[in-house]
Amino acid sequence: MGNNVTIGTGATLLGAITVGDGAKISAGSVVVKSVPSGATVVGVPGKVVGSGNAFNYHDLWA
Repeated sequence: MGNNVTIGTGATLLGAITVGDGAKISAGSVVVKSVPSGATVVGVPGKVVGSGNAFNYHDLWA
């Protein structure tokens, strides 16, 4: 687990994975692969939808 990682409520991380610095995992996501630094992951299974500052976390809100 990297530094400054945000993990949303109910998210599940399965297996021997790593989560890079500054990664964001949205609520309810199921992560089964390693997450690169600065990435944003959403969904079941979790998919990277953004990286670095190019993605606005508020875009996930309906």
